[in-house]
Amino acid sequence: MRRYLCILVLIASIVHSFSYKPVVLLHGILSGADSMSVLKELIEELHPGTMVYNCDKFSGWNSLENAWRQVEQIRDYIDEIGKAHPEGIIFLASFLHLIFPDLAAKTAFELFYSRVGQHTSVGGYWNDPFKQSLYMKYSEFLPVINNEKISTNSTDFKKALVRLEKMVMVGGPNDDVITPWESSHFGYFNEDLDVVEFNKRKIFTADLIGLKTLLDADKLKIIVKPRVHHLSWHRQKDVIKEVIMPYLD
Repeated sequence: MRRYLCILVLIASIVHSFSYKPVVLLHGILSGADSMSVLKELIEELHPGTMVYNCDKFSGWNSLENAWRQVEQIRDYIDEIGKAHPEGIIFLASFLHLIFPDLAAKTAFELFYSRVGQHTSVGGYWNDPFKQSLYMKYSEFLPVINNEKISTNSTDFKKALVRLEKMVMVGGPNDDVITPWESSHFGYFNEDLDVVEFNKRKIFTADLIGLKTLLDADKLKIIVKPRVHHLSWHRQKDVIKEVIMPYLD
């Protein structure tokens, strides 16, 4: 009897370990796969048997390459993983960021809103609240994927987002890198530098990319956690356990 009980316990353990969906990790700008190693190891420890893919594409200075080129290659990378796991995957990405001194930030539009600037990933997602006309005229990436500019892919962008089973957005007021920190949740500055919450912006009210659809279907989760620095979201174990691990079940 004891022998059969041990076998049943072993089978249950194996079934449980393979019940977790595969996880794909994507590092942020000017970093690499090694920056996600703590997160990877903790997932593997707490969820034994989980397949964790730590993407090493566009590490370091290569992360400054054109945003569309990066999207195309990472899309193909994720597609291959998806084919191997038709049950679905979980995608965890670090927010793209750079730290700019105040003076540089005030004049950055002169570079980024140009043909040369748009060849860089930073230029592609640079959104200057004081230069919205230039942003809409020159930016070839962020306003396109946000469907602020209508393109032949606009419908596909929205369809892809609303297909998600769950979208979790994590951020907090002590991030000290992402500005404004509410942009972690699609909030952003207006021309007076007042933060407009995501549910009051056109991207939500007009449901440009499907955020409203996800929220109405209870598929959008917004997490606000204070006293967490930007580099701690994926490196500090107690933070990972609280704001990431519950959504990997």
